[in-house]
Amino acid sequence: ADKGGIVGGLPFFGTAGLLDSEVVRPCDVTALTPCTLLILSAASYNRLLKYAPEFHGALESFVSTRRKAWELQANVSLELQTADSFARDQYSPPRPITGSHGEFESEDEAAVLLQSGARCMKARKTRKELLEFRQAQQEYAAADAEQAADAEQAADTEQAAGAEQAVGAASEDDEA
Repeated sequence: ADKGGIVGGLPFFGTAGLLDSEVVRPCDVTALTPCTLLILSAASYNRLLKYAPEFHGALESFVSTRRKAWELQANVSLELQTADSFARDQYSPPRPITGSHGEFESEDEAAVLLQSGARCMKARKTRKELLEFRQAQQEYAAADAEQAADAEQAADTEQAAGAEQAVGAASEDDEA
């Protein structure tokens, strides 16, 4: 039985989506395990900042860290593979981020993300891996283009042979 719950239809989800006005991330979320959903209205949030202004600096730091992670993820998204090339890719898929090897400035920043229950993929590949990946993509594209050209040539040859047979059959009918 499916024990997951679906949270949807809300304008935002997640602390960083609420805190960073430059990055709007509306989404639907599926909870696979029991969880507690906390909601804080904009008015309540503003009252909190008035009551504890020192909290604002910590939030700004958190938002800055999250924005860096999103930018890294966006940069890597440009390098995503198609389904076909992914199947042929010689590289292993990215590892889940953990505090030991995530792209964070400190273990505390990684812990904030991990405490939220998020499972993210490693957002950065090394320059060498990206260059190798691009080269492999170009090789696959060239092989695919060559294969398509061969298939087109074979189809043209088959069509020409069929046309010759039709002309030959028509000539035989004319002679008879």
